Amino acid sequence: MNKKLFGLVPFIILNLLIIVLLVWFVRPSWTIGGDGFGYYSYFRSAFFDHNLDFKNEYLEFDRVWNNHATERLTPIGKIANLYSVGPSIMWSPFLLAAHYLPIGQSDSQTNLYNLSGFGWPYDQAIFVATAIFLLLGLIFTYLSLRQYFSDKIVFLSVTAIWLLSPLYFYLIYEPSMSHVLSFFAVSGMILFYLQDDLRIRRKYFLVGLFLGLALLIRWQNLVFIIIPILGLIFNQKRFLKEMIICLLTTVIVFAPQLLAWKYLYGSWLALPQGAEFFNLWPQNLGNFFFSGNHGLFFWQPLLLLAILAFIFSFRKKDPKNWLLFLLASAAVIYINASVTDWMGGRSFGARRMDGVLIFFAIGLAVIFDWTALNRSRIVKLTVSLIFIVGIGWNILLGISVARNIIPLDQEITINQLASGQYKTFNELINRK
Repeated sequence: MNKKLFGLVPFIILNLLIIVLLVWFVRPSWTIGGDGFGYYSYFRSAFFDHNLDFKNEYLEFDRVWNNHATERLTPIGKIANLYSVGPSIMWSPFLLAAHYLPIGQSDSQTNLYNLSGFGWPYDQAIFVATAIFLLLGLIFTYLSLRQYFSDKIVFLSVTAIWLLSPLYFYLIYEPSMSHVLSFFAVSGMILFYLQDDLRIRRKYFLVGLFLGLALLIRWQNLVFIIIPILGLIFNQKRFLKEMIICLLTTVIVFAPQLLAWKYLYGSWLALPQGAEFFNLWPQNLGNFFFSGNHGLFFWQPLLLLAILAFIFSFRKKDPKNWLLFLLASAAVIYINASVTDWMGGRSFGARRMDGVLIFFAIGLAVIFDWTALNRSRIVKLTVSLIFIVGIGWNILLGISVARNIIPLDQEITINQLASGQYKTFNELINRK
């Protein structure tokens, strides 16, 4: 009964149902804008214009959003694109379906831009694609954690992690951002890294494939190379061939970005944000964790419990891999605390932590496992209430942000956060 109730199929059904209910309840309106415009422009320019000249796209972006994107040029005089090519590649089958199916020809009134390739069918296609990749990422995380915990614990912790984190917002409200896709790719890499029953070369081919995909989506995901490389060194006496397979596969999968940089910037490697974007010293570490300006634990405080549980449990489960996971997490935190834009612009919490959410899920599983073993009903009830309220709080927070009740472009206080949540809650229960 336990396996039937908490197995993989019920897990998929429940999370799909949660997605449908959230969309039905909040009724988001999707528009390709902000960072999502940069990601999508690769597909739009390549498919409709047969080039990577973003001038017509960014002229429209500047007109609609009163921006100045066309003023940013590359060293060889082309319109710069600060974003990665990976999301467009992953969305492309869904976008092509939206274009060629009858619905792709029907809805011009929702197009903010005076260009084809925008509007309702393309917005919907991106959401559907992103939702599918979220479900796949959750499945990968589920299968990874099941190596250490029971089905029931994994079921609860993986369902909770995306609803307690910024990931929920970047599916429901901002599906054209890269964060859900990044979570999917890193989770896939971790899953295959943990598969010791695979032939070792096949295993590291798959690890390299998902690592390359993670890098193609978000360049900062390069830090996850720590896991397979050190894992090979720690666990294998002979590892040169496997390392070459992993790294070569990573580079091949990442090749579209290298080609795009070569075309746009005249160099195989580029830092589109500029060298001044990154500092060697993580001077914003405290702010990154606790600032009202999208601090990780200020906006999603239960993630603090998850990461602490993960840290203090590493000796009890799988010490070598736990250590590698901690090193990768520390590297992600270091990068995010070292960039000038440490708050992530108009971010819903610390959105750039998408890649390490699988490790936060491990922390949640540790908490739920301890709770299940505890004989006290009061403890079980208290922990359950804390996380139920936490999920409700995070969903309400996303709604508050979407309604501009809580601003995303400035630092907020605890009082602003609480009063904004209260106002949103009142609006929801009193709406007709």
